[in-house]
Amino acid sequence: MIIQFIRKPPKEGGPGTFQTNFENYLRRKGDIITYPNDIEPDLCFVISGTRNILLLVKHKLKGVKIVQRIDNLNNYEDHKSSPIFIKIKIRIQNFLIFFIKRFLADQVVYQSDYARNLFIKKFGNVNIQSKTIYNGANKYFFEKQKNNKLNDNYIITLVEGAYHNTEFTQNC
Repeated sequence: MIIQFIRKPPKEGGPGTFQTNFENYLRRKGDIITYPNDIEPDLCFVISGTRNILLLVKHKLKGVKIVQRIDNLNNYEDHKSSPIFIKIKIRIQNFLIFFIKRFLADQVVYQSDYARNLFIKKFGNVNIQSKTIYNGANKYFFEKQKNNKLNDNYIITLVEGAYHNTEFTQNC
């Protein structure tokens, strides 16, 4: 399967670690990972939101499945003292996340149940297939066990700002 990520993994933070681990798993499985302007994908994976809405609309019209991972909403309350352009940027980012989920995504992967509940509280529930996969999920999370079920033994590791998206996280 050809899977397109809308951008390369960020060097820092949970979304970058998640995407790196997920891409590594998919490559080992034999899937081809692409980014925009490469070959046409079978599936497009969006981490949070993107300004590249036209590409997602093009994919949707061509029947490419779109999966969106939502890690969290940008919280307006945390930015009360921020300049107006920051507040506008935050609102646009949240709107793009909502727009993709509401109109373009075929499935949503939440970073946590907290993120799912926050999103539903803010924007309401959208009837779409969804699942929760936590940030710290290592490569074994995605692999099936002998009984053909996904591993449901969770190991939660919290590393705050220490390793970023380094060889350590890429080889997890």
